Amino acid sequence: MKKYTFILLSFSILLVGCNTKKKDNKQDEIQLTLNTLVKENEIPGINFSIIYKNGAQDNYSSGYADTQNNITLNQEHVMFSGSVGKTYAVAIFMQLVEEGKVDLQKRFIDYFVETKWLTKLPNIEEITVEM
Repeated sequence: MKKYTFILLSFSILLVGCNTKKKDNKQDEIQLTLNTLVKENEIPGINFSIIYKNGAQDNYSSGYADTQNNITLNQEHVMFSGSVGKTYAVAIFMQLVEEGKVDLQKRFIDYFVETKWLTKLPNIEEITVEM
């Protein structure tokens, strides 16, 4: 856990500091940070992207896609995020609750009336969003 906290903290500090540097220097610094994190924390490989408000995107890779065969990781390799996506989804969902766009007491099916396969699930009529 300590290792992952360090990684997240490193990227947070790096991204905050990126606003004042030229793009090429920033990209070099991010790549160097990724390389260092992979090496020092014995991470097989990592892909990292920054998507800017204007839609521009910078992509970075470090380490190996396959450590046994020494295949270098690149942006074409797909990496699964595991359960991280659930955290983001719940955070966004709770914002919708706070904004009054989602009611936790309302039936789940009421938000997906066009989704026919949901109607085949057992007890779907009784399941609320909060459940």
